[in-house]
Amino acid sequence: MPAIQLFQPSLVLHPGEPGPVDFAPYTLRFLAQGDSWFSFGALPPWATSNLLDPLQLAASCCAVNCAVPGEELVHMVDARRDPSFNALLIGPLARPWSGILLCGGGNDLIDAIGTPFVDGQGQVVPQDRRLLLTPAERGDVAGAEGYISEPGWQTFRDHLVAQFHEFVALRDDPRSKSQGVPIFCPTYDVVTPRDAGAGLNHGPWLWPALDLYDVPDDDRPALAKAFLARLRDLMTSLDLPNVIVVDTQGTLVPADPVPGVSHDWENEIHPDPGGYAKLAAVYGKGIDAVLA
Repeated sequence: MPAIQLFQPSLVLHPGEPGPVDFAPYTLRFLAQGDSWFSFGALPPWATSNLLDPLQLAASCCAVNCAVPGEELVHMVDARRDPSFNALLIGPLARPWSGILLCGGGNDLIDAIGTPFVDGQGQVVPQDRRLLLTPAERGDVAGAEGYISEPGWQTFRDHLVAQFHEFVALRDDPRSKSQGVPIFCPTYDVVTPRDAGAGLNHGPWLWPALDLYDVPDDDRPALAKAFLARLRDLMTSLDLPNVIVVDTQGTLVPADPVPGVSHDWENEIHPDPGGYAKLAAVYGKGIDAVLA
């Protein structure tokens, strides 16, 4: 199975020596957009990998990878935040792509979970503007769902679905030469909240938020699993034209609640190279099922 060849957008937008990228040898040519799962998830970056590096498809393939660590889906369709992706899809250097590889929504969820219940002005944040309930609001909790603010989840869901719609609208923009091509989205596997950052003061991400809301340590894995299951259900229920969600959730062995590398995970929210390889195998089968 041919491994995907990845190109930085600068090589296409600003070709230097030895000249422009030659796409001719590749049967499938993708434009990729996403977060750290498509770029890298640890510092230094060679300490981990990403989901695209080990991707293999039935046909020869390449991708121009515009992914940036920490990127949220709302920023992926913003030309001011990501001019490279927009230039390659709807700009003067746009070309017809075989499909778009998209990994988005995970950072949006993590940031939303981290919303405090008191804002910078000392005002209480309404429940429909955060995803977690305070100890006083939740009372006795019978299960993981008891920690979640349902009005907040509805706000988040509406927001994220709107961003997927915006992404599809960008693909189908009149200036695009890739109108209607398939968009392939992997789902996010279940993370374990733990004190395991990516280095240089990056992370952990979920652990401090759950500290803020006094979520007991024993309930944190189940709560994270509930949030990721909701995100998967949101993505797999998207009713959007030619958006193919490849459900990769459940592929990896969850980390133990300890610092450092554990099972398939390099840190709290990023798989290690072996974990990414497992995800890439499932993701690749989903792509091949459509394009092979």
